[in-house]
Amino acid sequence: MKSALTILFASALVLSCSNNSDSSKAPIQEANNTAVTWRGVLQMNDSTELPFNFVVEDDLVTITNGEEKVIIDSIVEVGDTTELYLPVFQTVFKVHRDTKTWNGYWQKLDADDYRMPFTASKGVEYRFNNVVWKSEISLPAKWEVTLRSGTDNEKPAIGEFHVKPNGAATGTFLTETGDYRFLQGMFDGRNLKLSGFDGTHAYFFDAVYDGQQLSGTHYSGKTYAQPWTAIPNDDFELRDPTQLTFIKDGYEGISFSLPTVNGEDFTFDGKSTNGPTIIQIMGSWCPNCMDETRYFKQLHEKYAERGLTIIGITYEYKPELEEAKPAIQKMIRDLDIPYTIVYGGLANPESIATTLPMIENFMSYPTSIFIDSEGNVRRIHTGFSGPGTSEFEPYSVETEALIEEMLGE
Repeated sequence: MKSALTILFASALVLSCSNNSDSSKAPIQEANNTAVTWRGVLQMNDSTELPFNFVVEDDLVTITNGEEKVIIDSIVEVGDTTELYLPVFQTVFKVHRDTKTWNGYWQKLDADDYRMPFTASKGVEYRFNNVVWKSEISLPAKWEVTLRSGTDNEKPAIGEFHVKPNGAATGTFLTETGDYRFLQGMFDGRNLKLSGFDGTHAYFFDAVYDGQQLSGTHYSGKTYAQPWTAIPNDDFELRDPTQLTFIKDGYEGISFSLPTVNGEDFTFDGKSTNGPTIIQIMGSWCPNCMDETRYFKQLHEKYAERGLTIIGITYEYKPELEEAKPAIQKMIRDLDIPYTIVYGGLANPESIATTLPMIENFMSYPTSIFIDSEGNVRRIHTGFSGPGTSEFEPYSVETEALIEEMLGE
């Protein structure tokens, strides 16, 4: 979930783990050992830590956020440093390790000197503390949330929280541009703490429950800290994501000519010869785009032989294709994307306006455009609420119903 107006851009050279020609891949624990849970901590700032858990087994590290599993299998040794390259995104852990602790930092390779101190402890299974809470106070499941509450830039959201009797909590936040994916933590009857680390975004939500509302702080990355509040509200809804972005008057459809990752010219002249088309506006840096891509892969597998075409237009942190290519190639490889991906330019509103001038009120990566076999734009869907939300299943049903309808025409 990314607003098109708030993305920060970096100018650092994108690196790749394949550049470590003098390094060797090595298991991070002795073979045949049973899986061991570790507790990792990212130091977001001087006073705020973001904890998460991961499992180490042979030459795999698996980060867990609720039901999500982020598998790290690209691990190389460079001298006395272990480098763990995250899947999909241009990020890496660089650590010194012994049998019980890791110490080092997490780095964004496509940002200018963006690092967070990182430590990890072996055999620690708790996330925020090691106390088993048995509070009789639980939390309602659905909340009306105000992000950046009390500021001039308030943002509505839906909070979905699930608390077990022992205080273990999971949940997420849905906004009009997407969701905050899988969050995990605890609730002790008064304090709610939820964190999530997916390889590129580091989120921590801390709040106090007074019996009527939640009030707390949302931390993200090294510097972001904004207030948020929430009240229980089963009836609260966000605006319809299919009614936010439109085709401008005077345009009849979608067309573009853009390069593939290999630099070859690719032209879409408004419709596909085989049947309906989905245009996916995305970015390799975007976690919600990652979730949507995994779903679109399922659609491709199910409907491609019947005529469905999917085309991804990726907008990146680099203004030139050659600079952006490593990130795009990594995304295509790690997600095993079977459909065409073309490069749209720098991830900013100006690039959207240049490459897709027919789009009105572009708000979010991802945005998906559904086009029938005659070239008519049938739906534009802003954002994506993924499998960590209650909206994913009804979205899937509606989307496949539309595809079936267009294929039957």
